[in-house]
Amino acid sequence: MHKWLSVVGIGEDGLSGLGPIASTLLSRSQIVVGGARHLAMLPTDDTREKWVWASPLQATVDDILRRRGDSLCAC
Repeated sequence: MHKWLSVVGIGEDGLSGLGPIASTLLSRSQIVVGGARHLAMLPTDDTREKWVWASPLQATVDDILRRRGDSLCAC
């Protein structure tokens, strides 16, 4: 099965604190899911689809599952 979902933890040091594997997973994803604070760390010219975690979280989880197969990174 094709690996389509990655989970990357972004710490207080932001994107610069990501290791090479995490950076690659994030940069290769078509969709990025995260908190507003994390999504704001992405470059302003980043045109990928971005989703802010909803409340309740289950709504976003359902959206993620509907996009199974697309390259998605959750932060």
